[in-house]
Amino acid sequence: MNWFALFLFLPETQYYRNYITGTQQTSGDTKEPVTSDTTADVTSIPKKTFLQELQPWSKINRKTSCIHLFFRPAPLIVYPAVMFGFLVFSITLAWVVSVLNVQASIFQGPHYHMKPGINSLINIPAIVGIAFGSYVGGALTDVIAAKMAKRNEGIFEPEFRLLSLIFPFFIVPSGLLMYCLAIRTHSA
Repeated sequence: MNWFALFLFLPETQYYRNYITGTQQTSGDTKEPVTSDTTADVTSIPKKTFLQELQPWSKINRKTSCIHLFFRPAPLIVYPAVMFGFLVFSITLAWVVSVLNVQASIFQGPHYHMKPGINSLINIPAIVGIAFGSYVGGALTDVIAAKMAKRNEGIFEPEFRLLSLIFPFFIVPSGLLMYCLAIRTHSA
């Protein structure tokens, strides 16, 4: 099921660039390459259709070695956005694991007296929150970035995605605070 959803909703993202290297005529018969590569005009590249984006294959750049492709993402480790994403994911995962580990001992304890079947119903709001968070962190982020790029004369900047962090910045800590206060007051 996940494979089907990934196939339908995550387009193929490899962009094969055709670089046009300019040449400059100098004195004599020799040609020197221009120092900067220019790419094809962006407006001349047709937009892919939805079915073209769903193709699970794309052109292969035969000029690039497999070893280069394997090590090319390595510098991303030191990017601030990657570090931020790592920290946010690890903190969120730590809270999820701690909540799942203590909820049975708290809610089936002497204050709440919940049976395991009733205790498992506590996870329903988490499923709703995960579904909503997946939309906010995925499709809504893309919509916001596209609208901001349209305002910016069609130029996309990665900072446009930061706007979608405002809502979770307040909601997630407040939810965790309410959960911790509820456990603290009833476990004492």
